[in-house]
Amino acid sequence: NGFWLLNQHPDQLKLLIESPQICDLAINEILRFESPNQRSTYRVVTREFEISGKKILPGEQIAVFIGSANRDEEIFDAPDLFDIRRHFNPHIAFGTGIHVCQGRNLAKLEARIAFIKLAFSLFIDNHYMLEIVLNMAFAMVTVLMLDLVAISLLSLITTIACG
Repeated sequence: NGFWLLNQHPDQLKLLIESPQICDLAINEILRFESPNQRSTYRVVTREFEISGKKILPGEQIAVFIGSANRDEEIFDAPDLFDIRRHFNPHIAFGTGIHVCQGRNLAKLEARIAFIKLAFSLFIDNHYMLEIVLNMAFAMVTVLMLDLVAISLLSLITTIACG
């Protein structure tokens, strides 16, 4: 989706090439604008609630349409605008809460490598680009390692607590 979107929005591709340091913002905007998964799995409601004036009862099935949620005008300014500089971007491409994807940082790391490689290959004569690429890759690997440590600690705590 990312390469397609950048191809459809050449101004945004040019911006990414000229400012590779916004790669993380670009990835989050791509995930918001064209999420790879457009619908969550179905959930069974456990307690009554109301959404947009419709009462939802326990036992009913619901599904979140991620593409719609990621374009919610109450959450996002100009939700139908593809802007890789968007700073406030609470998209739900990887789910949320207890259902958040545990592989989200790995997926973002893979996307970061792909987009930086694209930018680097388009502007290989820019020597400073290599330093930016290495710094960004190091930062993402650090985040990934911290996530793996946190998951390991959570697993250990769960094992100890549950016997």
